[in-house]
Amino acid sequence: MGAKLKPGWLYFLGEEDYVSGARSPYVKIGKTDHDKPVSARIKEHATGNPRRVVEVAPAVRTQFIDPLETHMHHRFSLNRVHGEWFSLTAAELRQAESEARRVNGEMSALAGKAKRVRSAAKKVSNGTVKKATAAAKRLHAAFVVALTQRSLLDLQQSMVETELRRLNGSRDGIAGIAVQIMTSPGPKFDMAAFEAARPAMVRRFTKTKTAFSTSFKMTDKPSAAKTHTTLNENVKAARGKLSAVTSVTGGEKGRSPASGRLHAEWLRLHAGTAALDWEVNRFQVEIKSLCGTSEGIDGVCSWKRENKTSSSFDTAAFKKAHPKIWQSFTVPGVPQVRFTVLDHTPY
Repeated sequence: MGAKLKPGWLYFLGEEDYVSGARSPYVKIGKTDHDKPVSARIKEHATGNPRRVVEVAPAVRTQFIDPLETHMHHRFSLNRVHGEWFSLTAAELRQAESEARRVNGEMSALAGKAKRVRSAAKKVSNGTVKKATAAAKRLHAAFVVALTQRSLLDLQQSMVETELRRLNGSRDGIAGIAVQIMTSPGPKFDMAAFEAARPAMVRRFTKTKTAFSTSFKMTDKPSAAKTHTTLNENVKAARGKLSAVTSVTGGEKGRSPASGRLHAEWLRLHAGTAALDWEVNRFQVEIKSLCGTSEGIDGVCSWKRENKTSSSFDTAAFKKAHPKIWQSFTVPGVPQVRFTVLDHTPY
């Protein structure tokens, strides 16, 4: 999700009937960027709409409009019907408004540090490593806790997804819950074979460029394999028991009570990761702010920024200059099964 600075308004829009005044249970949680007023967005939505578009809760002014909107969309996944539209009771709408203001309050407190980080991110690091202060150690410990919790939810979500894949089999998906497709990739250039057969030509079309590069890494970043060993192995075992899907056939599978319960659980976990995503990103911004132009903080992080020279094969130039040779080293793409759980409930 990140913590990108960009001002805007987070709004809550609803619709009501012009004649009866009855209000729809659906609420659009969306945004306007920079200084564009919500009233302008309402006019855009009103065009061609047979219902009156109204604000159903006060808009929230923020300096982090993109991450705030993303947080809200994921946080209320269980209520998401489609796109930016959510089915919310009056109580749930109050909860959503409260959550937006709570998170925005944390974001606002972080704005000064985020601006310093944005400035430092454009500068070459000075090669020094700072000694970890008590504050840096506390932030690192909090980061590890948050990421450990998030990896647990990720594994639990993967287990639910695996069970949905088992129920789905080789079908096109489960109505309103998941979609399964077989990709049709185009031909792929076999770079390894080309390098072995034509090394001189590879060198001739290799270009070198210098560009600003940045690499940020947290020290002792927890992994699912280390922090949740048993569950991680259980997920691998469950995936291993899935029947291989070599073709997607049979149309869409109907939604059952069992698949509906699994989808609700997947969405609940998805909503849980949203809160932790913000926590993880907040701690990273605070740590980067402490790091400044240094190359890292001992035992906490490394943040290397440099003008880095790299080499790469100029595929576009080579293909244009030698289309027949290019064609001779292409191989058919390998189709892959792609299973996607929907992050909303269109039912």
